[in-house]
Amino acid sequence: EGRESMMKDDVIPIFLNADDNYVAPTYIALFSLLYNYRGTAKIAIYVLIAGAISQRNAVLLNSLSDRFPQATIELLEMKNEYDSVSVQIEYSSSACLYRLMIPRIADAITDGEMDRCIYLDADLIVTGNIEELFRIDVDGYFVAGVKDLLWLSDHVTDYAAVLGIPTTECYINSGVLLLNLKAIKQREGLRERLEKA
Repeated sequence: EGRESMMKDDVIPIFLNADDNYVAPTYIALFSLLYNYRGTAKIAIYVLIAGAISQRNAVLLNSLSDRFPQATIELLEMKNEYDSVSVQIEYSSSACLYRLMIPRIADAITDGEMDRCIYLDADLIVTGNIEELFRIDVDGYFVAGVKDLLWLSDHVTDYAAVLGIPTTECYINSGVLLLNLKAIKQREGLRERLEKA
């Protein structure tokens, strides 16, 4: 059964970033997601891998689909397209920027059949049913996320200037995103602008 036919069924696509040194937290995040999932749709997981991944780590991640048969896992090796970009956050790397490429990757792997997807950081624990997030109505929006209150606190008054944006009023936590891929695809040039961000 190919990727294209999977997208025509009831499928929840989920993307994460990882590298060979971050497989254990990624495994835990995915285990928590699948363990707490209560729906009937299939879960299609795409792990965007920075660099190469060891055979041992690939087997570990893929073992989740044995334990949770409703899930498929695909490891997608990225070509380090953002290696030349300097990331000014000490706990992040240029691999965190791979989420910007998800609209193009989704189109490529499903021939444009994926209308929405979830992006999750690999250092979190999913405590609820991920389908509830996936079913949120995002018509009229490109992306849905939660306001990041940490960066809006009083001690970070110049964060908008650091980011180069006019205001942090609509600043969201980028670790959990619901992407409206259909809307992004319909807005001419938006996908390309996202990738250059």
